[in-house]
Amino acid sequence: IPEGLLQNMGKYELPYISFDDSLAMAKAGQPWEDPTNPKKDFLRELRIEVADALGIGQDEEALERLHIYTAVGSPLDVFHKIDFFVEYEQKDGHILRVTCDLTEDPARKKNMGDILVIDANALGDPANDEKRYLDAISGLAQNIARNFRSQESRFN
Repeated sequence: IPEGLLQNMGKYELPYISFDDSLAMAKAGQPWEDPTNPKKDFLRELRIEVADALGIGQDEEALERLHIYTAVGSPLDVFHKIDFFVEYEQKDGHILRVTCDLTEDPARKKNMGDILVIDANALGDPANDEKRYLDAISGLAQNIARNFRSQESRFN
């Protein structure tokens, strides 16, 4: 992957990149090394809330299998409208994934296939209204947990 490509997609005209290849590029281009400890407050707080919603918040081994990734500016965002995704690897190695798109566009505020669409305005600003922000993250975490459970009823 050319240096800076994932951060500067708008500067390049690229042919369509498949979902699987886009996913691999997003994972490879993370701005942090550990997908269990993202540097962005929003993603870190969301991961903690998802863990709690799944009931694995105190299970260190299970927490190591819960990953969150940014895709902003990557081919996954450009071609597939996914801003971030959460993965949980079950004990049997099966990976559950929830893909999410943050948008301020009222025309796009409904889920698209398996993409969970989030109204960015509904999140609020943690500096101005921390309770609203934390409530929104908690609600989003519940939706992600429900999506995981619907993918695999034998969730471990």
